[in-house]
Amino acid sequence: MPSKRRQNYERLSDSQKTDTRARLAERDISAKQREAQVMRLRVQGWSFARIAEEVGYADQGGAHKAWKRALARIPKDAADDAREHLRLQLEDMSVVLMAQLYKGNTRAGEALVKLQERYCRMLNLDIAPEAGAGAQMTVIPIAADVLEAV
Repeated sequence: MPSKRRQNYERLSDSQKTDTRARLAERDISAKQREAQVMRLRVQGWSFARIAEEVGYADQGGAHKAWKRALARIPKDAADDAREHLRLQLEDMSVVLMAQLYKGNTRAGEALVKLQERYCRMLNLDIAPEAGAGAQMTVIPIAADVLEAV
């Protein structure tokens, strides 16, 4: 049995159906343009919260979903290039944070832990040991005075 939405659509006149199809096509183009903008901003290193504000999503979750939809539509090679670019950005940030950590900036250490967690998620290295697959990274907090001694 057809859905209620489909039944309502079938009741429309031909001109109303044409208008409906045109509106849906326009909405689809607009959504794809927004998703493309999300991809460009994400590759530039923007956070999903900032992207949501810029592009007009209600929250960072909307921007993240748009990013995932856009990734699913692009060819694998292009997606791999985007991931590699993000990986290199994370490595560059890691170098900067390590330098700050060695200078005694403990907040840099906190940021580094978050960065490493993100890196592990991206590379699918954060699988729980009981799952029986993948590597496991354990983060051990180190007191600043101990870190200085090393």
